[in-house]
Amino acid sequence: MDLKTLTEKIELPGSVKDFVLSYTPEIDREKYESLSKALFQQSSWEKGCDEVKAYLGDDPEGLKILSFMLLCALESYRLYQVKGIGEEIYIDTMKYCTRTLNEYHRVYGRYGYDSAWWFPRQISLYLFRLGSLEYEMYIKDGEKLLSIHIPSDADMNASALRKSWLQARSFFREFYPDYGSVPMFCSSWLLYPELQDILPGSSKIIGFLREFSIRSVDKESRECMKWIFGREDIPLDQLPEKSSLQRSVKALMLKGENIGEAYGILKDDPWTE
Repeated sequence: MDLKTLTEKIELPGSVKDFVLSYTPEIDREKYESLSKALFQQSSWEKGCDEVKAYLGDDPEGLKILSFMLLCALESYRLYQVKGIGEEIYIDTMKYCTRTLNEYHRVYGRYGYDSAWWFPRQISLYLFRLGSLEYEMYIKDGEKLLSIHIPSDADMNASALRKSWLQARSFFREFYPDYGSVPMFCSSWLLYPELQDILPGSSKIIGFLREFSIRSVDKESRECMKWIFGREDIPLDQLPEKSSLQRSVKALMLKGENIGEAYGILKDDPWTE
């Protein structure tokens, strides 16, 4: 796998691909070797990102750090090969970059990469895209868990979610046996119980929510703003109303209420039809 092939396989937008391929030769190899090590160690992800940003300098759209991290992703590919994990999972996982670029473009009308702080999870083989969902190896209070993340392009049909769950169980049992049967959890606005008051029972979001045992609720979280409306800095009266979800949540917020987030544990044998 070389960088050009990677940019093509993850389907980077053309202008971003051109930037990455033209900029990466400017990255000093010794600096790359020194700085990239921190991005492969969970304990130094944040520090590593800060050091890379300091080295790269002015980078208003985040495309320099994207270029740097895609070089790291080539090393990730070698690690995938060593473990015997297939290329399809690798590509699906690394498409995180393309997805966030496109999300940024939909909101701002230009390509930008503002999620570099998250990508070390994929680079260091802690997080994998398996079908509709992403799964991150996680330790909380000494207990091994799998954290479920919902990509913006996830197929939320019950059959697709169940297929992803079954794939995840099989994947971790094969490649990370310590995580093969551990509990799975999710922390998201999609689990906020009050969604059941504003969305119909047939909603795919409600179908997702009902497969979790809710353990805690954060009523003050504003996480939903980015995922429902695209950004967090829009005045309430100017929130878009392009979907029934947007209309319902906007009406709720204009009344002074809020959609927070919740933490839940996935039930056994979920999303059966």
